[in-house]
Amino acid sequence: MNAQVHEPARPVLTSLVITTLAAVPWILAVLPLTLNGMQQIEESGGFGTRSVGLGITMLALAALPLVASALVLTYGLTARMEVHKMVQITAAALFFGGLVSFLFAVLLAMA
Repeated sequence: MNAQVHEPARPVLTSLVITTLAAVPWILAVLPLTLNGMQQIEESGGFGTRSVGLGITMLALAALPLVASALVLTYGLTARMEVHKMVQITAAALFFGGLVSFLFAVLLAMA
């Protein structure tokens, strides 16, 4: 009887853990990309220079994982996909988008 009560909570907990672990690369990259992107834009004075382009690229890469995950989640909801499969695909999009953001942040830190 006790196992039946806790059974519905297990998939929710699993989905939460998967999504949290998938967000780790993005969490590590979002702050440096956002702050450096804003600094690049502010230092350029708002003119159309390469510095503004680099700042906008940094801000776009900081938002990339969330946008990708939201698009996958929206598609999954409109396609009436299974919740567990939709969470796995969304976590994969979050992970790979976060990995791209993290690698870009590391590349900028080395330059």
